[in-house]
Amino acid sequence: MDDINVYGETGIFIIKEQIFSKNGLPSIGHFSPSAVQIQRYVYQLRKEQEVFWEGRKVDYTQLGIWEKFKILMGNDLVSRDKQGGSTLYSLEFAGFETRITPLDGAKAPLPEFLGKSYKINVPTPYIYGQDPIPEMKLYGRKDVSFIMSNGGQSAPTAMAKYNKTTKNLIMIRTELEMKNLMLSLSSAKELKK
Repeated sequence: MDDINVYGETGIFIIKEQIFSKNGLPSIGHFSPSAVQIQRYVYQLRKEQEVFWEGRKVDYTQLGIWEKFKILMGNDLVSRDKQGGSTLYSLEFAGFETRITPLDGAKAPLPEFLGKSYKINVPTPYIYGQDPIPEMKLYGRKDVSFIMSNGGQSAPTAMAKYNKTTKNLIMIRTELEMKNLMLSLSSAKELKK
């Protein structure tokens, strides 16, 4: 129980977004607003770290209660990537955003504000964590396609790998491709150095 592993950020993220339509909005004749909910999951690849305190590597089994307390308070800790250390994915954020378009798909010429999509803030307890890359949304980008798998029975889904350091975004087409990419990234030799 005293052996505590510490994992640091790599800046490599796996993003998954799904679109769900929301029904039941009031309508006037054939005109009604449309609403969609975009569920978002952000995972980060993390690498095992070695932790040093007062110039020496921390061995939690050899520390007294007072030393453990000082370390827990973050007192003069330094960490660096562990040579040959393990990797894991951590769920950094799980949440959603709701968007409403006042008159979506109307054929008659309308003022622009009636056909524009607006984000609305809905209070909810169903958000986990804080989005580490809020600037990298998949929904609304012209270069991102949402795909419906299972013969069109699944929710429209887009997945991508994002490197925060290089700003490189690579699209992922299937869940299997995402799983294989995550496995290959977590065992990549350049991360083990």
